[in-house]
Amino acid sequence: MDKLSKNSLKVSEPSLVVVLIMYTIIVASFIPSIVVTGSTFIILIKISLTILILVGIFGFIYTLFIKDKRMSKQKLLFLLLHFVSLCVASFGIYVYVLFKSFAP
Repeated sequence: MDKLSKNSLKVSEPSLVVVLIMYTIIVASFIPSIVVTGSTFIILIKISLTILILVGIFGFIYTLFIKDKRMSKQKLLFLLLHFVSLCVASFGIYVYVLFKSFAP
């Protein structure tokens, strides 16, 4: 448990960077010239959402173990950003499943 609290800031910061990169990939995949076929688009979205959720969960957990008193405001910001990221990804999956059979 002590190793977890030592490296928590070193894991939490890069996980936010990876989350931003994954969101950029998802948004950029909506540009029609980048994606060749519909199946490639779906595969790209599924892979990036899976990575996004896993990195978000691990980043959120590691942020909980930040013990430094000087980092209390940064810890709150990291928790908020990870939580919002997970909520946005979950809502996106929910909307996808909801409209999957609605709009062919």
